[in-house]
Amino acid sequence: MLSLPPVIAHLISLVTMSISLSRLDPNGADRSGLIDFFTSNDFPFHVSPQQWTAAGVEERIDSSTLRSDDYDPFWLQHEQLSNLGIVRLEDNTRDDNIAMCAVTP
Repeated sequence: MLSLPPVIAHLISLVTMSISLSRLDPNGADRSGLIDFFTSNDFPFHVSPQQWTAAGVEERIDSSTLRSDDYDPFWLQHEQLSNLGIVRLEDNTRDDNIAMCAVTP
């Protein structure tokens, strides 16, 4: 029987675990988590690739950029790694029922 190094076995177990979506509340319970997430990660391929500040994240939350009638955000969660990113469904008020999805890793 083939024995894998522990690091490789761990990586394989991470890949095979499920990922789920959990609706987030930017103005409530998830506010501090969002501030931490956006200020402690780099987003080199984002429209705004510069480092996000806590004040900038709070401004986005307060201006309904993350949640509104048109936007519905979710944590992208992994069983062991916790929050991996954010998925935001967009255009939720369109009459043709076509929603867009934006992912922030």
